[in-house]
Amino acid sequence: MSDPLLQIPVPKVITYSKFTLIKHEKQLN
Repeated sequence: MSDPLLQIPVPKVITYSKFTLIKHEKQLN
């Protein structure tokens, strides 16, 4: 049985990192 706790945060981390990247780009421009 694989850990659901380990599998759930991964997409959240990816979307969060993408969101912060976009946010930083908007702040720089």
